[in-house]
Amino acid sequence: MFLIHFCSQNSESLPVLTVRSSSGAYCLVKSMSFAMIVGFPNHLDASHSPTKSRWWKLEQLRRGLAMQKFSTLMEAFPEIVHKAFNPPERKISSSFIQDLFVPRLSPVGSNKREVEEAVLIIWIRYLQKLEGQEDGDTPTLKDVMTFLTGSDSVPPLGFGDVQPTIRFDPDILLPTVSTCALTLCFPLNFPTEFDKFKEKMDFAILGSQGFFGQL
Repeated sequence: MFLIHFCSQNSESLPVLTVRSSSGAYCLVKSMSFAMIVGFPNHLDASHSPTKSRWWKLEQLRRGLAMQKFSTLMEAFPEIVHKAFNPPERKISSSFIQDLFVPRLSPVGSNKREVEEAVLIIWIRYLQKLEGQEDGDTPTLKDVMTFLTGSDSVPPLGFGDVQPTIRFDPDILLPTVSTCALTLCFPLNFPTEFDKFKEKMDFAILGSQGFFGQL
């Protein structure tokens, strides 16, 4: 039997679950990205765990993998499985975010369409200005990604069948997002002067920090 050993890029700050095997060996379990496979002990000492629910979640995962014989493959090919669960991180660029979110616009020729297109032009310029931006008073592209999706990185398998979209709403004052539906909604009367656009966009993005956390 096997246990998936989890770790994090900042694992030193995470709680640790100490597991004692029948042979007296110890294993440290941290969360939350796949790292390696270790022997699954018959006897567990979770007395040092900050919460037993964490262990139960790992146990449920282990049982599910065992049902499909996946744990056997993980034991036989740990390096391949490690790469599958930890692919190289995709670079987040302005063009990536621009291509990811598809705008839903009003009919061509309508007054709303002209306003929506003007906002989109400034949105693209705003993203381009953030290229190479480091942490500071101005959002980074990772901050934008977190604001839009709830995650500061691109999932290994993308965002599934959900098509991220941009919409417009005449009844809101600041940009809003649905990280479940992956929808960015701009106010219909959002400013198209760059400095004013940036001020409101920065406020919306930076004001959301700490709400989503690091996923």
